[in-house]
Amino acid sequence: MKRKEKPLTIEEIKAKLTQQNLSNWIHSEPKLSLLPTPEGIKILPLSSSAENELLLLFLVDLTHYSSELVLESIDRLHQEYKALPWKPILVIEPKYLFLKDTRFFDRFRSFKTFASTSMFLDTKGEWFEHFNAGDGLILLLHRGVEILRVPLVPGVSGPISKVERALQDGLRLEDPGLPLFRVQPQNFSKSPDLRITSPLELSTTGAWITSPGSIMSEDSNAQLGFYFEGSNLRLVGTSHPNSREATRFVITLNQEPIPTAHYGSSTKLGEKGTSISEVSKSQGVYELISSTTPLRGDIRIRFLNAVENPVIIYGFRAA
Repeated sequence: MKRKEKPLTIEEIKAKLTQQNLSNWIHSEPKLSLLPTPEGIKILPLSSSAENELLLLFLVDLTHYSSELVLESIDRLHQEYKALPWKPILVIEPKYLFLKDTRFFDRFRSFKTFASTSMFLDTKGEWFEHFNAGDGLILLLHRGVEILRVPLVPGVSGPISKVERALQDGLRLEDPGLPLFRVQPQNFSKSPDLRITSPLELSTTGAWITSPGSIMSEDSNAQLGFYFEGSNLRLVGTSHPNSREATRFVITLNQEPIPTAHYGSSTKLGEKGTSISEVSKSQGVYELISSTTPLRGDIRIRFLNAVENPVIIYGFRAA
């Protein structure tokens, strides 16, 4: 008769989960894990800091404009609440191929604390699924216990202020007389997302292969289109791993080239006045329009060399 295995102690469970999660944490040791229990899924602190400090978890999609507002907020909170017992954690679901290339993260170097903020790669999507965090979410934890859960949208500023007030209350639990700044709505340098267009919302011509969360084409007659309204537009995509070079395309607004005054950093002037851009393997996010005035109309994108350099499109973001 087989002897019944002895149940693991909580410390043994922590050690096992810490080892399993080592590769999914960037800039810090593993701090937390989700643990199935008879009462449901619970958050298990894995480190002493997670047991003793307030933790602000930002579940974000780094392709959204709102994620950059979160990073701006973390910079400010880090400055205003420095030397106090709290830590921010970015939780990212690596559902895009380009997130496997560390060069993608270079785009966030302008944020002072990005290179030191703990980041957890939710490779199985368990955190995003459990907390239904598809559009972004902020969690405030006190000693591993959830204190507050706030959707990141709409607006970002309102949710950040709500969480900041709760953070102050949490800090005063340990130090009732702690002098802190009065919470003020944060003025951001950019706007949040006005619209997130998924691949399935795009109108397409030519041959496209559809998969969950993306569409792919190796047809040089492939085109896609959608309605755009806003001042900023970004494409989220990548060249296929088998591509030999970047995938080039022409972009129009209402069947006309984009005026050069409205070019984003990824758009260039091509032959005969066309507006052109390209998708590579590491950049992931491409700024197509950056305007000081709102624009509206039909965006059309025509690929030029997809037969040799297939392209994967994850969608578009407007702000």
